[in-house]
Amino acid sequence: MNKTTNHNSLVQKSIKALPQQILDGLSQWSTMNIKKIKPKQIIVCGMGGSALAADVLRYALWDQLSLPVVIVNNYQLPAFVAKDSLVIIVSYSGTTEEAAYCLRLCKQKKFTTVVMTSGNRLARQARGYKFPVWQFVPRYNYSGQPRYGLGYTLAGIASMLSDVLSRPKIRLDLENSTKRISVSWPKNAVLAGQLGKQPILIVASEHLLGCAHTAANQFNESSKRFAVSFALPELNHHLLEGLAAKETKGWNIIFLESNLYFSRTQKRYLVTQSIVKKLGLRVRRQKFNGSRLVQALSALSWSSAFSLELGQQGGYDAMAIPFVNELKRRLS
Repeated sequence: MNKTTNHNSLVQKSIKALPQQILDGLSQWSTMNIKKIKPKQIIVCGMGGSALAADVLRYALWDQLSLPVVIVNNYQLPAFVAKDSLVIIVSYSGTTEEAAYCLRLCKQKKFTTVVMTSGNRLARQARGYKFPVWQFVPRYNYSGQPRYGLGYTLAGIASMLSDVLSRPKIRLDLENSTKRISVSWPKNAVLAGQLGKQPILIVASEHLLGCAHTAANQFNESSKRFAVSFALPELNHHLLEGLAAKETKGWNIIFLESNLYFSRTQKRYLVTQSIVKKLGLRVRRQKFNGSRLVQALSALSWSSAFSLELGQQGGYDAMAIPFVNELKRRLS
């Protein structure tokens, strides 16, 4: 077995272990006296795969969140962060440069801060600042890649929200949803073979918006394919004109569909698909069923499996990120 094949096999094991990751993460959670915190807003600082779980949950739990959840993908915190905020620093590896900067800023400003990581470097820094740390052990992420260890950060963010909002139902729903995650590997293989080498636009709405962002992340890193995500109905108000450009002909648009979307939004999907077909773009429809959270987890499983399959058909190593690593080396 060559290196690429071995790496892709490890990624596949991680993808299939998403339910085990979530359950394992939930079992590792420690409340860290978080129930005493009553913030007015939650700020999640994270980059790349480390921030994906928060992005998924802030949309999937839209109807349950009584305070805003804001994601910061930067070195700096916005001016509205204050003493009545809860800042969650998430770095799967514990080596993320931007996360470390935000952590130092939290110390300077004396913000209420919690750190989530599996790595030692950020954990040591946080403990030195006397901040609570949830340092999880990612036993079921065989690939070691943050984007394929989402079960752990999902468990951590969901547990944090449950404690802070005094809503144990969030944790319970996540646990129960692990039994209903569905993904079809054979169908993914067929679909991947139909996409050619053209760019991919992932379109979603409402509770699946974070999943569309995650899918774009996975396509870029694992499949080495240019991919972006976009929200509908926002897409209808300007992007349709951009898609009329002759350079976009043959592009792939994957629509993440749900029977739980608002009725007018569902109608927009049908009309939008008809228009983009006329413009020469290739339409792919991916439908999800179940509760909002079940659909979100199923969408994660689908995009993980699909991105791996697409990369394998192109002969790529899903774990190899040479240009990201080069950038990090040159910045060090």
